[in-house]
Amino acid sequence: MEETNKNRAEEIDLFTFLKPLWDVIVRLFRALGSFIALIRANIVYVLLITVAAGVIGFSLRFILPKAYRSEAVIVTHELPAKLCVILLDNLEELVKNKKNKSVLAKQLDITEEQAASVVAIRSQLTKDSFFVNDRDTIRNFFTITAVYADSGITAALQKGIVDYLENNNYALKRREAKRKSLLSLKANLDVKLKSLDSLKMIVNNSIIPRSQGQGIILGEPVDPVKVYEAEINYFKEQLYLDESLATLDNVEVIQPFITTSKPNHPRFNDILMYFLGGGFLISLVGMYFRKKA
Repeated sequence: MEETNKNRAEEIDLFTFLKPLWDVIVRLFRALGSFIALIRANIVYVLLITVAAGVIGFSLRFILPKAYRSEAVIVTHELPAKLCVILLDNLEELVKNKKNKSVLAKQLDITEEQAASVVAIRSQLTKDSFFVNDRDTIRNFFTITAVYADSGITAALQKGIVDYLENNNYALKRREAKRKSLLSLKANLDVKLKSLDSLKMIVNNSIIPRSQGQGIILGEPVDPVKVYEAEINYFKEQLYLDESLATLDNVEVIQPFITTSKPNHPRFNDILMYFLGGGFLISLVGMYFRKKA
């Protein structure tokens, strides 16, 4: 009997706890029902304003100038990506002021007509990173978004932006310092390789076979395998240095600008949806004030 009373008390406590939540849910559904009823009562008013806003949004495709929007993915090996973004922000300021088209043309090494076609140049850092090899970890990714009216300037614009980033004073100094460092390492490696060649000749000409698989030169044990292993390691190092000298560019294009066959900016379908949504919200506000009046 006591257990039954205890269960009933727990059920009453649970009901008391959930009742406020249930009351809130009921009020929300009632408010939603009243709101839907109000819209149904003013459906013509809501539709007129929403459709009118949609017509305005749709008609903008015949008014706003069309352009091409493309995105490139860039990686920098020595130049900080944040510095590249700052430099590109300076370019964007030139783009915004059409009076500076001659300055923009000079910075990008393009014609003034091509510079006038540029609508926007924006850049953004990314957080991606991955290991290219054991020596080099690339962490300096960023994207460039370009908007331009003439699709024929795609290649020239990309080249101009890359050269603009590559040939500033800081980048040039870093590239020259890296080149000198690699050349110094290569010269040191050449000396080691020549010394190793001499050692190989001595090993090949003076080795005395022994049952243990080693030989003796001037009374000291020598393992010919280690000599050839050292040669292979030096050769790999030489290949790496040659590759590094051949790719001294600070800025590398991972994904180039790709121009679509037709203009893709602005995104008129998105604009249409924004206007429809905005028109619907305006109609709801107007409906509320009509009810109050």
